[in-house]
Amino acid sequence: AETLAVSWRGKSIGDVLKMEIDEAVEFFAAMPNIAHPLQLMKDVGLGYLTLGQQSPTLSGGEAQRIKLVTELARLRPQADPRRAGTTPGTVYVLDEPSIGLILQDTLERSGHRAIGTQSVPEALQVLSQEEVDLIISDYRMPGLTGLEFLSLLAREGFDVPLIMLTGYASIEHAVASIK
Repeated sequence: AETLAVSWRGKSIGDVLKMEIDEAVEFFAAMPNIAHPLQLMKDVGLGYLTLGQQSPTLSGGEAQRIKLVTELARLRPQADPRRAGTTPGTVYVLDEPSIGLILQDTLERSGHRAIGTQSVPEALQVLSQEEVDLIISDYRMPGLTGLEFLSLLAREGFDVPLIMLTGYASIEHAVASIK
C-alpha cells in the first residue's frame, strides 16, 4: 500500500505499469535513457503493450521485436566523424524484400544506418567493406541456413552480434543457435 501511495508526475507505480508504451514515450520524454528504448518499441510496432506486461504473455513475434529493440538500444546512435553523425551499420540478411524494407525503415527512423542484403554472399561483401555493429539474419535463406551463416562468420573472424529471426521456430533450432 505504501508503494502505491508514492507518485511521480501524478502517477503511482501501478498507474505506470498499466501505461501503454505509446503513452510512456511521452511520459518519460525528459529521461532519454528510458524514452529511447520505449521509442524503439513504439517504432517496431509494440506501442500497444503495457509497461507491466509479463513476458510469458508475449507472442513469439513480440518477443523477437523486443530482442531487436534491446540490441538497437545498446547501439544508440553516436557521432562518428567519418560518417557525419551516423552509426556503424546494421546489416540485415532477409530473402523477403518486403520484410527488409519494413526493417530498414524502422532502423533508419530510430537513427541507425541499415544495410539490406538478400543473400549470404552479398552480406559477406558488405561486411568486408563496411563497419558493422549488428547483423540481423533470417534463419531460412537460399543456399545457407542462419546457423551455417553464423558458423561462416565465426570462421571468417567477424565478431559481431547476430540476431536470428525466423517464422519457423523449433526447440532444436533454438538449441543449435545457442551452441
